[in-house]
Amino acid sequence: MEKELKKIKKAYGENFMKLCRELFPTILENEGELYEILSISFSTNSQTLYADIVKNGMEEEFKNYIYSKIDVESEDKKIVTGKTPYELLDDVGYNLYECNSEEEIQSFKKYYRPKEELCTFNGGRLDDCVVFFAVRKDVEDIKREDFDSPKRQDKYGTSVMSIQFSKQERCTVSIKNRYNHRVNNPDATYGNNLDNIVFGLEQSFANLLKERGLELNNSNREKLNMPGYTVAGDGKYYKYNREINGIYYCPGNIIIENGVPRKLEKHQELVDYFIIDSKNKTIELYDKTIEDSFPDSLRDLEKIEIVKDKENGTGAREIVIKKSGYEEPITIGIDKHNKMRSYENSTVQEIGDSFCEYSKVRKVNLPNAETIGRDFMGGNEYLEEINMPKAKEIGDWFCMNSKVRKVDLPNVEIIGNGFMEKSEYLREISMPNARKIGDVFCRYSKVRKVDLPKVEIIENSFMGGNHDLEEINMPKAKEIGEGFCMCSKVRKVDLPNVEIIEDGFMEENHDIEEVNMPCLRETPKDFLNGAVKLRKVNLPNNSANTVINDIKGRLMQVVSKNENKQDYLKEVYNSCGIRTSDIDNAHEIINNQLHKNMQDNEREM
Repeated sequence: MEKELKKIKKAYGENFMKLCRELFPTILENEGELYEILSISFSTNSQTLYADIVKNGMEEEFKNYIYSKIDVESEDKKIVTGKTPYELLDDVGYNLYECNSEEEIQSFKKYYRPKEELCTFNGGRLDDCVVFFAVRKDVEDIKREDFDSPKRQDKYGTSVMSIQFSKQERCTVSIKNRYNHRVNNPDATYGNNLDNIVFGLEQSFANLLKERGLELNNSNREKLNMPGYTVAGDGKYYKYNREINGIYYCPGNIIIENGVPRKLEKHQELVDYFIIDSKNKTIELYDKTIEDSFPDSLRDLEKIEIVKDKENGTGAREIVIKKSGYEEPITIGIDKHNKMRSYENSTVQEIGDSFCEYSKVRKVNLPNAETIGRDFMGGNEYLEEINMPKAKEIGDWFCMNSKVRKVDLPNVEIIGNGFMEKSEYLREISMPNARKIGDVFCRYSKVRKVDLPKVEIIENSFMGGNHDLEEINMPKAKEIGEGFCMCSKVRKVDLPNVEIIEDGFMEENHDIEEVNMPCLRETPKDFLNGAVKLRKVNLPNNSANTVINDIKGRLMQVVSKNENKQDYLKEVYNSCGIRTSDIDNAHEIINNQLHKNMQDNEREM
């Protein structure tokens, strides 16, 4: 027993060995049996198996999985059926389609929500795979918005499935989920067990493939649903860092494509989804179909050296790169799983599109970068710190969904669309030289104060959905798009030079008390809609009273439609600053309150 435990410890770590000793004392009595089961079931590409089992509370599931391997007599029974896959899926409410052209594949894209589209739609999948789509007959009745907490096998996730077989002599199946990357291991829906969709489907597909000279290999079935793990064609579970285009990038310098695990050469290092080759002095994408400009800034390299980084924990390392013509080295910090955690490059001035879009890097320092392309770190939910003091122009969708708390861009002048959208950790912004800002700037962030002293043009949905915003300073703003600062808590609006404002300006902002816009040419639709506390207005053509009367009319109209909903009326009272429980006289009370506001405004003008 002790000899076997030592082998388990060497392969999977001491804590995992202790767990095995606790869970499998009976199996350990048979020398070599447990180690054999583990070695054919779990890759040793990462020694975090114990931590991942405990973190996900899967001790009992892991125990049951191991014991299921002992009864070798209970192999899956072959199901004899005369039905085709089309007929079997029809029986359970699906229509099955085979795609024989790129056009046919693209016809199914309509079923997928933006940002949840399959990598299959990127093109070229038919070169490597046989592609089917199974679509529920009632698919139009299954709405994405009804599923706030996606689960891989829920009704929406399985309402459209792409069933794909690799074009190898012994092919493996991948059942791809409609949620795609919103759920764990979406390429193994139903554990890649076709019989979990309908009994007999695996054998039926096997018969169909056999006619085409392909043998179905079911060894990549997933029987243990481990987050962050996938089962390759050799039947082993592999921990992975990232899945892109159906390719799994794993710790231990392993890449799994079409179910086949590939170990990189000794002089190669897999970092995120890039291959760093110290022998040939190159940094390249493994999958050339990925659009990512990261390698473009790493050409003409003289030396690549990998050194230990004791300051950042066990197994952490630093890749030190010497570039021709530059004294300062480029450094890439990686953790023990070969995930990029930091990047510093003082040699680059222009960053291309989709830079490290799928990376999990946490800290980026680009001290001399001036131009930033679109989708910079766009899919990185881990980014915490960024330094670009010389950046002048930033493209669309910069650092979306990041964890950055503070942005200091002292020289930036032009900001594209979607800047830091959905970055809920963002609290501070400094852009003293920004002149133009694109659509959906910092939407859904939690910034309290925005100071943009030189900005002149602001596009649509500026700070939309930011319920924490309290103060804005934009003295030179001239043009403002639709939905400006909706739902904010701003009390005072001082825009002395603004001339053009689109619809929905400050809509649903109940806290506004003062407005100063002496140069405004025309008040748009839903202007200050909901500003029931308004008391001081400076607008051209003596239109202040008209604005207040418009607000009163809209509010009274809403109250009329909701006069029997006391909770709603109380909410309206609170937004008006009224303290009363008199629901019956709602119209009169609100009318008097707004009339008082209007009189106060007349006295101050």
